[in-house]
Amino acid sequence: MRWPDRLAGVIGALLLLAVLVPMGLMLWSLLEQGAGVISVDFLLDDPRQAGRAGGIAALLVSTGWILAVCLLVAAPMGLGCALYLSEQVPAGTRRAQWLGGTLDMLAAVPSIVYGLFGYQFFSISLGLGRLCAATAGFAAGFRPCLECAYLRSGHECAWRHAPGSGHRPGAGGHSGHTESAGAALAAPGPRSLAMTSLTLELQQVSVYYGNQAAIEQASLSVRAGELMALVGPSGCGKSSLLASINRMTDGIPGCRVSGTVLLGGDALSASQDAATLRRRIGMVFQQPNPFPLSIIDNLRFPLAEHGVPRRERDRRAEQVLRAVGLWEEVKGRLSQSALGLSGGQQQRLSIAQALVMKPRVLLLDEPCSALDPVSSKVVEELIVSLKGRYTLLMVTHNLAQARRIADSVTVCWMQEGCGCVVESNACHLVFEHPSHPITAAYCAGAAG
Repeated sequence: MRWPDRLAGVIGALLLLAVLVPMGLMLWSLLEQGAGVISVDFLLDDPRQAGRAGGIAALLVSTGWILAVCLLVAAPMGLGCALYLSEQVPAGTRRAQWLGGTLDMLAAVPSIVYGLFGYQFFSISLGLGRLCAATAGFAAGFRPCLECAYLRSGHECAWRHAPGSGHRPGAGGHSGHTESAGAALAAPGPRSLAMTSLTLELQQVSVYYGNQAAIEQASLSVRAGELMALVGPSGCGKSSLLASINRMTDGIPGCRVSGTVLLGGDALSASQDAATLRRRIGMVFQQPNPFPLSIIDNLRFPLAEHGVPRRERDRRAEQVLRAVGLWEEVKGRLSQSALGLSGGQQQRLSIAQALVMKPRVLLLDEPCSALDPVSSKVVEELIVSLKGRYTLLMVTHNLAQARRIADSVTVCWMQEGCGCVVESNACHLVFEHPSHPITAAYCAGAAG
């Protein structure tokens, strides 16, 4: 934490004490002097004339009545506003920011100001009486507070269930027992930003394009925090298998997936929201393809689309840029276009863009194949640094790379016109003691 943040925290704590201590002393004094007066009669009796004992029954009744009216006014308006913003107004747009800012400003105005306005307008100007004025004033004071409360809860949840979530930039998405025709990820670097990694298991997964099987009956298991390499010749269904895990295949006409995918032991369901799934299982592609935005906005944009508060976006963006080793290289030109970065930098930005949404699993589809050897080495070292914090499944044609960095290896092959898994085991066993003759031939360079 930087010193301005510490100073602000200390000042805030002192101001809080300056308010709470006098209030506490006042409350103690009131309790000490008035405790003996409180009784059932005091709560149930009506007020009396000055100098005679009485109660506060009328005050309790009128307070309850005022609160009820406040809730009747504020709750529907707040809930309606939240639903409108979350369902009709895309998060991060200028309209959402304007409306949210207006609500925040309304909530910041003390309720007494609304009360005075109500008293002036309803009681003095319209002559409707003090009780009506107080009711209107309190209702006006409660309204923005409840609107903002509903806005926070509604807007934070609505992006998870919005029908168009699956088409948001940065999203990628699988079904468990499914037959169904993005990837925003989360952050490496500081461990506080990373979630606990989970096991990933595929059981008898098949991917079809129309009547043609890309891969059939594929099974594999990736332990939490390990890196598994998917290797094999082109056309054996590696990328299709990878895309089926977080339902990237949903957007392909005629594509259907069957089988079971388990994340942390729990089967993923076809009815599960794809955007929510893709927050847990992110994906990085072969060709880096940043948005035509500034470097920092490439990270802010997916965060905004997924409802992350504005004050949180820059902090998380800096964390992931540091984590992928880009911060020192780009901190002086964050507002410049990401398209001006080198290929290796763009791929690291893509990984940062993926990790900024805090996934548990990261899918990588040949992340180094489009890079020069120097950039490939940098990205390779970055991937190795993610092991332990994320569960990683990576497609690669580079057997030497798989041997260098993978904990386990799954070998895919073409048999009878479609892909299949022929062997899946620890890396050293696959390369040094293969159990299948195809694996032995492939690793020795005699096949594939």
